[in-house]
Amino acid sequence: MVLQFLVNGICAGALFGLAALGLSLIYNTTKVFHFAHGAVYTSAAYLLFFFLTKTSLGVIPGVIVSLTLAMLLGVLIDQVFYLPLAEKSAGGTAAILTSLGIYTIVINIIALLFGNETKILRPGIEKTFEFGSIIVTRIQVMQVVAFLALLLLTALLLKFSRYGQLIRAVSDNGKLAEALGLETKKARIVAFAYGSGLAAVAACLSALDVGLDPYIGMPVTLIAAVAMIFGGIRIFAAAAIGGVIIGVIQNLVVWQTSSKWQAAVTFVILLVVLIFRPQGLLTPKKRLEES
Repeated sequence: MVLQFLVNGICAGALFGLAALGLSLIYNTTKVFHFAHGAVYTSAAYLLFFFLTKTSLGVIPGVIVSLTLAMLLGVLIDQVFYLPLAEKSAGGTAAILTSLGIYTIVINIIALLFGNETKILRPGIEKTFEFGSIIVTRIQVMQVVAFLALLLLTALLLKFSRYGQLIRAVSDNGKLAEALGLETKKARIVAFAYGSGLAAVAACLSALDVGLDPYIGMPVTLIAAVAMIFGGIRIFAAAAIGGVIIGVIQNLVVWQTSSKWQAAVTFVILLVVLIFRPQGLLTPKKRLEES
């Protein structure tokens, strides 16, 4: 029984990890705590729902179009709201309040258009794989594969691509990068597009697995934020790994108690990390001292 909960936790954690990786890229590049990440996440899920139920698009084309539109939404939020605030040196508080406002507006529009009830996207009975006493659905396998593939792709892009190196430079020291004439505004666009795309992939895979409602975005965003702090804010991959660990812990808590304690244990983890290891569990102490 415990192995089943462990596997379920890894699959759920893979989605948390993707959302956390996207949030980490955005935060480190722009220093905006992007709560509207949840609005992008929810929008991607509902775009997929719309394309699968109201058009003739199949699952893969529907995911691709939803992913593209979610990336555009993320960039639009930054360019219309966050960037003007940054140019006016409005401060982090203004950006957070703006982000929460955007989230609230988008979610209310979605609820108005689609209703508040939970919607299911599974086309019939989902194919399963059995490994002894462990049962894994095809969607769960896709979640883990997508997580591993996108984590590897992100690492390669950050290390070898022009824009990946630009994001790393801006993340390390944005003011210095700007003083050196680097294209910091392009770094923002790429970070928001790619980070929103990661959230959209997680949202689509989650919607295909357990369904969707207008309020799925904020819990995932909060878990992603905790995962980012848990792993280490300044290390992109640490946020993703932190998401997987939190997913496993949450499901083991369900195994021992009930699902009512999932949210509570997430924030207990956050408090413990902030008190005893504020730099994150996966951030070397040497790097913290250098910063």
